[in-house]
Amino acid sequence: MTGALSKIASISTESAVTRAADVLRRIAITARDDAFLGSEEALAEKLGVSAPTLRQAGRILEFEELLRIKRGIAGGYYVRRPSIDVAVATAGAYLAAHGVHVRHSFEVTRSLSDLLHRGATLCRDEAMRAELATYLDRSPQSHAEGWEQEQAFGDLLARMSGNEVLRLMLLIFNYSGNAVLDVDMPVKPGRAETFVRLRSDLIRAILAGDYELASSIGQERLAVMRRIIESGTTAAPPA
Repeated sequence: MTGALSKIASISTESAVTRAADVLRRIAITARDDAFLGSEEALAEKLGVSAPTLRQAGRILEFEELLRIKRGIAGGYYVRRPSIDVAVATAGAYLAAHGVHVRHSFEVTRSLSDLLHRGATLCRDEAMRAELATYLDRSPQSHAEGWEQEQAFGDLLARMSGNEVLRLMLLIFNYSGNAVLDVDMPVKPGRAETFVRLRSDLIRAILAGDYELASSIGQERLAVMRRIIESGTTAAPPA
């Protein structure tokens, strides 16, 4: 009987922690960065939980990078904004752990390419447009450098689009791709030159505001990228 009661108490405690974490998460997501939510005592009273329960819930949100807990004088619970790197690493690790092939990620990315190119074409941020121009006719010296350039280039287009969901998905694709692509493998003659030329053509179309041309060139680039990915993956494709 004692063991059963202990188990029930444990489940009850876990439920209280989960509920407290859920409430804290909703508060943190809607509050401004670095907002002060209160001292431990005040926040525990507000949520109607004990201090130990609040601490456990707080640790969950610290791990999620939604809270920063300060100790001592001026201590308490403060809102923080999670970095995109944490979200990317978590999702990328999940995909890698479940054996998701990079080709699956590529197919999703391809389906979103029109959104990417349309958004970049509409961008009028001069600093981003100037950064985009630096990729014109930039030739990588190795497969690894080319993959690094392409990741940075794709992230720039996503930032130009102003779509954080799109940017997150592209970064996850890059993260999972890093795990299975053989970046030391030599690229077939002519393929790298074709890819660089198409990237430069795409940049010129975007800077000219020509979405239809950018979309057409983008699809051609993706066909070349797929061939490079298929020849450079170290993991076996799915059956």
